[in-house]
Amino acid sequence: MLSFCACNQQEANNKSQTVAQANQDDITTDNQVEATNTPVPTATVTPTPTATPTPTPTVIPVLTSIQVEAGSTSLEDKNFFATEEEIPTQEGLFVIEEMLTEEQLRQAGAVYEVPVSCAGKIVPVSVEIVDTTAPVIQNISDITVFVGDSVSYKKGVEVIDNADNEVTLTVDNSGVNLKQVGEYVVTYTATDSFGNVTVEEIKVVVNEISIEEKERRVNELADKVIAENITEGMSKWDICYKLWNWCRTNIRYGYSEGDRRIYAGAYEGLYDKTGDCYAYYATFTVLLQKCDIETMEVRRMGGTSDHWWNLVNVGDGWYHCDSSPRKKGDTYKCFMQTDAQVQAYTEYYTEKPNYYVFDTTLLPERGTTIVYGE
Repeated sequence: MLSFCACNQQEANNKSQTVAQANQDDITTDNQVEATNTPVPTATVTPTPTATPTPTPTVIPVLTSIQVEAGSTSLEDKNFFATEEEIPTQEGLFVIEEMLTEEQLRQAGAVYEVPVSCAGKIVPVSVEIVDTTAPVIQNISDITVFVGDSVSYKKGVEVIDNADNEVTLTVDNSGVNLKQVGEYVVTYTATDSFGNVTVEEIKVVVNEISIEEKERRVNELADKVIAENITEGMSKWDICYKLWNWCRTNIRYGYSEGDRRIYAGAYEGLYDKTGDCYAYYATFTVLLQKCDIETMEVRRMGGTSDHWWNLVNVGDGWYHCDSSPRKKGDTYKCFMQTDAQVQAYTEYYTEKPNYYVFDTTLLPERGTTIVYGE
């Protein structure tokens, strides 16, 4: 519905009058004397002056309702007119009598009545706050990870919307396999309460992890374990026991990739927190070396399967330490054990032949005094 203010123009019509001349016929006398034609004087008419037209006021069609996008900062730049014609500037011609606040301008769905003064006339204008702008998803980019890594897809992601309403963010990562080298697509979808939708895609590239990267991560994680468990003034014995027990209680016995390099095994123990006996041995080795405690590899000889454990010297001789878990119900703890002690366990535990049988020629002389257990 439109409101208008206007005046009509009038024009004066000019009229002129013309006086016709009279013609006389020639007169002939008996003496055949020719008469002379005498012209009749023309009457003079003064024309009526043309009326000056009264100026027509500018027509200013003002809308009685408008829509304003949520998030606008002011009404001053909004078009309140029904036409796109240029409106001449004139003092007091167009004044918004009551401004809406920025908070009000963010309330999508709200309707306000705003008085607008137009050429001295107050026109109530209904202002509806609408939301047709889709949300903006920020801080997303392609991700590159290594096989076995985990990804927090929403970490650091922000969604900005122009109105005060709830925005739902969903992430579709169903096509990603973090255990398989490849390139995958992840889809982010942001939807506000007015149905405006933004869809963005990123790539997730999964690469095979190098041994150098595993070493870097292992050192970083090992330092963290030591910082959380070892305190200043602890003896090497206490440090050794603390780290041995950490491996026993924080690594879960399970699948191993079978890479028998120290940092590959320690990576399974510290990063994956799962692995076979080699992962326990390798993890314990890295931790001990960082604490300047001597350690060596011991490997089962014979038997039906491989097995690894540590030989450790905290200052009073070399002793056997095996941080891998025992079978449920088996209470044996292989910490700082002599050859005689591990031999006794091997004879007792017949489920796996040659459990602690090893090549003695590959190792330094071991301690014989029992320092732990029976």
